[in-house]
Amino acid sequence: MAPRSAPIHESQVLGKVVLDASPDKEYYLTREGQLVKIVEGTPQVVGKLSKSDDASFPFVIIGQNNRVMVLADTGILYNKNGERLGYVKEN
Repeated sequence: MAPRSAPIHESQVLGKVVLDASPDKEYYLTREGQLVKIVEGTPQVVGKLSKSDDASFPFVIIGQNNRVMVLADTGILYNKNGERLGYVKEN
């Protein structure tokens, strides 16, 4: 759930993204299919969520510099090499 101080409304948030490399940073997936990072209280779009054809990995997030993250049906995020990057907590 988005904190009350977050500059995006809770109704816009699908889930909170926690990246293993930076668990203290605020990232959210929005209902518009955007990966948003909160920087100094301001939301910045840093990626886009798209559907995939793989039932085990139903979504793909294309981030900055065309970085690809796949979202497993379990909520775990992986890179193209199968290394865990983090997870998504449902809102």
